[in-house]
Amino acid sequence: MENPDIPVRKPWRQQAITRCIALGLIAGVLTSFRLWWKPSLFPTLPLPDIQFDDVNVLTAVLLLALSGVVISSKRMFASVAVLTLLCLMVLDQMKWQPWVYLYMIMLFPLVISARTSVISFAYWQLVMSGVYLWSGVHKMNPNFVRLFIGEVSGTIDIQLNPEQGLVIVAGYAVGLLEALAGVGLLFDKTRRSALCFVLVMHLAIIGYIGIHDRLQNNLVLVPWNVAMIIFNFLLFIGQAPGFGGALRQLMNNVRSQLAQVALLSAALVLVWIVPAFNLTGHVDHYLSFSLFSNKPSFFYVAIRDDQLEKIPSEIQKHSVPLAGMSGGKMIDIDLWAREELGVPFYPETRTFQKVSDFFCALGIEESGLVFLEIAKVGNEKKVTRFTCDKKPEPVSQ
Repeated sequence: MENPDIPVRKPWRQQAITRCIALGLIAGVLTSFRLWWKPSLFPTLPLPDIQFDDVNVLTAVLLLALSGVVISSKRMFASVAVLTLLCLMVLDQMKWQPWVYLYMIMLFPLVISARTSVISFAYWQLVMSGVYLWSGVHKMNPNFVRLFIGEVSGTIDIQLNPEQGLVIVAGYAVGLLEALAGVGLLFDKTRRSALCFVLVMHLAIIGYIGIHDRLQNNLVLVPWNVAMIIFNFLLFIGQAPGFGGALRQLMNNVRSQLAQVALLSAALVLVWIVPAFNLTGHVDHYLSFSLFSNKPSFFYVAIRDDQLEKIPSEIQKHSVPLAGMSGGKMIDIDLWAREELGVPFYPETRTFQKVSDFFCALGIEESGLVFLEIAKVGNEKKVTRFTCDKKPEPVSQ
């Protein structure tokens, strides 16, 4: 009877994956350093209302622990990295970015299991597959289709009609193919085709960021997509251990391998089951790997002209025009987060309400300050407004 925790034949793959996880997270922290190193003007959004002034110390500990993961096989470094990362995420929900969440999940085997075990390898395969599955599912919505059509039209300089049947089908096909590729990675017969699709997708994202964004507000996505390409090569190409074989080994010795069962169960729950509850509004978008889906709401702060002097000039430069509204300035919260912190705003109503506390503390007259949440469903908009009393009111269109 085989032990599912025995080393694989070519342990260099797991060792390379381990280093890629740590280096990828280090690169993400460095490319969004203002998110991790205070002070910054953008408000901190703690999950509980607590104040902690030594965030920079925790960031330094995280980077040191991740460096330890790169050079050492001791579980202590991975344990410190995961614990520190959890603390940083609780202290600021802006750090709940999809790439941060994914790296943390991928660090788990290094804490509770040998880094060169067959089960650890199967765990990472299951995680990667689930990420693509749900990322694709969330893209199958009219908001993404319109966004995708607009971006493609701008890139190839050809005007596409978003109401044309074939164009709409092509938009939905992107999400469907990504979801199918996620499942296809787990099976030998479909793995090659699935790999081709996801590799082309990541290269296209990197190219888009380089051409359209000019490596500015979305720079943090470049090391993440590079890491995803490396993960795919290490996990699914060549003589990589198969997910099915690892599962059979585990079932043969399940009673004595409870830690391994727990590991695969964690991947199944966090990456395959939990994201489904986003469809009913019970789980956050980013914790469901819904990043490019264009599903989350948009958040703005409207400030009357005579109250603008109370707003720091660094914030005012993040204002945008908004159809149907005039006078004063409209601060785009997502734009502010991207330009100052290097990451998108964590798009949930509760986090927006915490941002509102920052503006309400500036002494602005109540009638001169309004917070707007705009949810788009196809061509329709649902606008909700509130003031410093945080009582939401629908706005008729």
